[in-house]
Amino acid sequence: STAVSNAVDMAGWLGVKEGLFNFPQSVRPVPLNMYIDGFPDNLAFCPLMKAMNKPAFMAIKQHSPSKPALVFVPSRRQTRLTALDLIHMCGMESDPRRFLRMSESELEEVLDKVQDDTLRLSLQFGIGVHHAGLVESDRQFSHK
Repeated sequence: STAVSNAVDMAGWLGVKEGLFNFPQSVRPVPLNMYIDGFPDNLAFCPLMKAMNKPAFMAIKQHSPSKPALVFVPSRRQTRLTALDLIHMCGMESDPRRFLRMSESELEEVLDKVQDDTLRLSLQFGIGVHHAGLVESDRQFSHK
């Protein structure tokens, strides 16, 4: 959960009639910048999810090229698919490891301990994944 700038609009969209409470952005310990992009609603779920990956990658490059960014997706499966797509896009860049923020020796030390295959691959590109199916130690590695 987080503070949002348009809580009343969001509550209306979700059909919330009572009990809306929202913390102001000023109480966040770290300032949050939100960028919202729209997509056509005439696509089926899987093509829509795939269509969002490149704009998400481009938005990260534009708005947060050197700081962490979060991409929320609706399922464990989609977490893996999105991570793999982001890795693919990194591979087409002049610096495929542009998001990696640790030394090769630190990375190797972490990779030796990671259990999840997708996380192990994505961490090599500076991309973490987080979903309910990860063991606690993998979650901690991803958060680093």
